[in-house]
Amino acid sequence: MELRAIQRRNRNATIKPRAAGRPKGKPSYGFQFVRRVMGGKIDHVELHPHASTVIRLVARRILADPEHNTPSSEAARLNRAGELAPADHLAVMYGKPARGRPWHPTSLKNILLSEAALGYLMHNGKPVLAPWDVAYQPGSSSWASGSPSWQRSPSASLATGSAAHGTERNTRT
Repeated sequence: MELRAIQRRNRNATIKPRAAGRPKGKPSYGFQFVRRVMGGKIDHVELHPHASTVIRLVARRILADPEHNTPSSEAARLNRAGELAPADHLAVMYGKPARGRPWHPTSLKNILLSEAALGYLMHNGKPVLAPWDVAYQPGSSSWASGSPSWQRSPSASLATGSAAHGTERNTRT
């Protein structure tokens, strides 16, 4: 009984914020949440100007010479250049001080290989390949049609450097 109650609370902790237009979690490295009103709902997700440039440069360097440029060498280069690691970058984005954490080859490799970096909207660690057409209806255990305001357009991609600035909003209340 208690296990099911805990599972239900955890599931609702994800469903309710998404239905209200607030994603649960943080933006992937290279992206940023955009709000029209400070403290309001997230309107859309767009590329972060500096972080997306850093990742694109790293990808170009590795693809240009994969024998000499590896995630390990690029992580070391980023550390020498003083680039903020993903955790520090997120802290600075939200007004907190950077703690001087280093880039790790594993985190750099995960960013480069992530489907989120290709611009896919992610849900439970998997890309949503079809248009997102469901939203949670409070007070019900079913899903109904709608369009969450926090969705990322498939054309928002770190690889291409372009982002669609969609403004569809969830009109269900």
